[in-house]
Amino acid sequence: MNLTERAYNYLKTLERDSEWNTSEEETLKYFKSLNVDFSKKVLETQLKYGGLRLEIASNGRFRIKVNFISKSHIDKKLQIYSERIDDDIIFKFDNGEKPNIYYITNSGAICSKDEDNPRKIHYTYENLNIKIEQYALLNEYNQFTYFSSGNYHVFDFDKLKTELSDFEFISECSDNFNFCCKNDQVLILVSPWLEGKGKYLNIYGINNDSWKGIIKRLQSKEIIE
Repeated sequence: MNLTERAYNYLKTLERDSEWNTSEEETLKYFKSLNVDFSKKVLETQLKYGGLRLEIASNGRFRIKVNFISKSHIDKKLQIYSERIDDDIIFKFDNGEKPNIYYITNSGAICSKDEDNPRKIHYTYENLNIKIEQYALLNEYNQFTYFSSGNYHVFDFDKLKTELSDFEFISECSDNFNFCCKNDQVLILVSPWLEGKGKYLNIYGINNDSWKGIIKRLQSKEIIE
């Protein structure tokens, strides 16, 4: 999936930590020294995004560091965490400012591990591009009011999509795990809970009235709570 022009412009505004930004030659050499299988998608993620700090309009609530392989890993031959789970291999991100731990799989997907079953993973994005597209869009819409207590649990995802069928679907911010749509008043983003217990809805509106009616309607139909 290629990034949109919006996402490319967004990336140009971000800081990139040189410690976590490595060259292709040294990264390939390091990966091979690990004696573990790695994919082209994992390599591309490091080369394109390593060291980036994804954030929205300097808002601390939305901040993720893409800290995967550092120059110290390479120079000191430090081992990064990797583990084979089912038919995939996962590699750990050193995600500085968040308590949640993310992993990238050999297929390029972003996931988290189950708290109760460490041999189980929960996918959050098909690839990092989806997350970047979402942050680029939210950064564009940062004038919207975010309803801060609005992680609404989704009871019926299919019913929710039907209910929002008159909204404009935003394909670049959506995948098998995420759903994004908008109209001229609100922006809606549906994402997986990190714990793997279904999905939650966030809604961003130009004012309180713009989102309250939608939330009330979805709650009355027992689609969200």
